[in-house]
Amino acid sequence: MGILFIGGMLFGTILGRLFKVLILVPTCGVAIVLVLAKPVVADHSVAQTILEIILLVTGLQFGYAVGLISSNMSAVLRGFRKAFASSAHSAGSRSLHVR
Repeated sequence: MGILFIGGMLFGTILGRLFKVLILVPTCGVAIVLVLAKPVVADHSVAQTILEIILLVTGLQFGYAVGLISSNMSAVLRGFRKAFASSAHSAGSRSLHVR
């Protein structure tokens, strides 16, 4: 079960970095079909199959969010650097260099 969640997160991270959020609907649909189409489903209970579907879809969505955050991280860090640099320059009016 953990492999499903981690695999979903990894695939969701790739989707989050490359595509818009509309890609999640068909991807989740394909994931559900793949879980239901595997031959081991006959041995599993309905509750276990539903749990696998929930884990996979949740992993995809969390991974997508992580992919979005990681793709925008450089812009956020640049904003913090600019804000920190402007506040550091305006804090002191004298030079700290000693001759």
